[in-house]
Formats: sequence, structure tokens, C-alpha cells
Amino acid sequence: MFMDMLLAPWSLSGLRDGRIGSPVPADVPGQRVAVADIGACVAMVIEQPDRFAGERIEIAGDASTGDELAATLSRHAGREIRYLETPMEQAGGEDLEKMFLFLNEVGYQVDIAALHDAVPEVAWHDLDAWAAGQDWTALLAPQSNWA
Repeated sequence: MFMDMLLAPWSLSGLRDGRIGSPVPADVPGQRVAVADIGACVAMVIEQPDRFAGERIEIAGDASTGDELAATLSRHAGREIRYLETPMEQAGGEDLEKMFLFLNEVGYQVDIAALHDAVPEVAWHDLDAWAAGQDWTALLAPQSNWA
């Protein structure tokens, strides 16, 4: 999952109201990666083809539960954000339901510590570092109805 998706338009309205959620239970860890780290990793692979030829690299920057996610976002946003488990029927269709079932039952299994040791050239943002880099004042500012 992309950390940056937490700031997508469909998430921001909930964050402004003090909530974030998904059909994944609050105590199930989910692995996330910052989009900047994906770009840094791809650039490194392109620059070092001999090192990575034939390799499959699964990437993640951090793993956190919904409750940990909400606590981190609350700390950086300067306001309480609660995690809410939403009904699977509200996932947004069959494909998204399948994705959330996968996240609930299996989830991503990246060995984060081993990855970060093997590829130290990438900054590998954890959720806290990623959240610290966001402008929460602007992101959570009330939205005007005026265009």
C-alpha cells in the first residue's frame, strides 16, 4: 500500500473529520511504502543493472496497524484521528473487496529489516518520517465550496 494514498481526495475528507478507515481490522498490520521510496529504488535499479538483474524486489517502508496509523497521523496532524473499520460492502466493488480480503487474511510479507539492510541507499521512510514530511495544516484546512 502507498503511504501517499492516505492523502488522496477520498481520504482527506475523512481526515478533516478526524477519521481514517478501511475494511481491515484495526489490529491487523499493513505494510506501506512511500512513493518517493519507490522512485528512489527504481532509479537505483536502473543505475545498477548488474546488481539487480534477474532479481525480484518486494518493497515496504513500514508496517503498522490501523490504530498505529491513526495515532501517527494524529500526532503529526495535531488533532485526533480515529481508525474505523468499515464494512466490506463499502469497499467499492468486487476487486477492492478481494484486495481487502487479501490484506485481512494474508497481507504483504516483505522482510522490511532485511530489505532496508540490503538496500541502504534508499531512505526508506517509515510512517512517522513520511507523516513528518507532510503539510498537515494545508491538507486538513477546511475546504471552500467556492471554485
